[in-house]
Amino acid sequence: MTKTLFKVLVVVLSLYFIGCNEQPTELGYKIDSVTFTAISNHENNLITDGASQKYYLTPFNQGIFHVGTLGEYSSYPIIRYGELLNLADAEIISATLHLLNSDYAFGDTNELQSFEIYEVQQPILPSSTYETVFKANGIEAVYKNEIMGSFEMPFKDIEDTTRIDLNVQLIKNWIAFSILDTTGTLDTNDIRRQYSYSIGLRPTANSKVINGFLSDRIGNSGDDSPNPFIQIVYKMKDSLSNDTMNLRSNIAAYYADGPSPDTKSLTVQSGMSVRSMLNFDISALPQYASVVKAVLKVYVDDSRSVVGSFGRDSFLLAQKDLDFDSGFFLDNKNIYLGLRTAGTNYYRFSSVTSAVEDWVKTGEPGSLLLNYSPDGSPNDSYKRLDKYYLYGVEADSALRPELTIFYAKRPDFR
Repeated sequence: MTKTLFKVLVVVLSLYFIGCNEQPTELGYKIDSVTFTAISNHENNLITDGASQKYYLTPFNQGIFHVGTLGEYSSYPIIRYGELLNLADAEIISATLHLLNSDYAFGDTNELQSFEIYEVQQPILPSSTYETVFKANGIEAVYKNEIMGSFEMPFKDIEDTTRIDLNVQLIKNWIAFSILDTTGTLDTNDIRRQYSYSIGLRPTANSKVINGFLSDRIGNSGDDSPNPFIQIVYKMKDSLSNDTMNLRSNIAAYYADGPSPDTKSLTVQSGMSVRSMLNFDISALPQYASVVKAVLKVYVDDSRSVVGSFGRDSFLLAQKDLDFDSGFFLDNKNIYLGLRTAGTNYYRFSSVTSAVEDWVKTGEPGSLLLNYSPDGSPNDSYKRLDKYYLYGVEADSALRPELTIFYAKRPDFR
């Protein structure tokens, strides 16, 4: 009898302890309402407003460059090479540009990729942006008049390596400039040194897709580098055979532009760096509350988003208390990762706790700047041009950005 009662007692206690651990919360365990309190902007106006703004990037040697047009979007790459003094006495027989395909496309992959190649006549610096190069000077003023090559093909037919025949006059122009420089006639500080030996890939009106080509992030010029190179076939004086030189780029950048977002919208777009900001007021929390956990959800309108050929991305990044003009990810502090699980329509930042803690301590309103970054790394924000439209504070209640805060309180808190 005693053994039977013991077994019954074990079963009852087991069911009791299992029951106490059911229905885990955002904290991962059941909340004692005497110790913890949870609030969200469903009951309190924790998220006050949001806005979006474009910020022109400086995509200098970032591992990829985009070329083409798609509706209101466009991207113009500029590639720079070194001098060719060692070919001063050579006969230039042919020149071929080699580009490595990244397999990424923004737009319909059945559409046409089409661009022309020109020499560049505007300074291109590490700090250059679309605004300082193309917007300030005008697109026509960036290129010299003579076409040095062209390419046209449906994106789906582009091979791993694209080879484009160039006008040999391009190489002759660069050789002539090298000779002029070495004579001392040309000041090495001459502004022409900032753009000479550069080509620009200019999309034509036929282009209906933007695609990416590879380059090396740190400007490696070795044989295994993905940097776009020009293969030059030449013959030296008194030589009976042809020689070949692979001239690899030391700069590969692209300058992209597109429509500005509505100031009241929440939009994030990589490559053109359209970013969104959410502003928070957490004054509803007690002044000395201890924030245990804070979770943020932002909902996506897929009908207004535009996604490239790599498919929908599951990462979104945020950084605390930056303004639109100060840049993005100035350092690696206060960066938060949002994840979107398959089948959901929101990105979930599982912990923005440290941000909320700081706002509680200071008693000041705070903000989070949202940016799309492929693979969840700030350094990858140049890789794609994908656009994600997020519902803002004026959306229906079920789709508004949602902040939930769990905090600890003392018995004498009022």
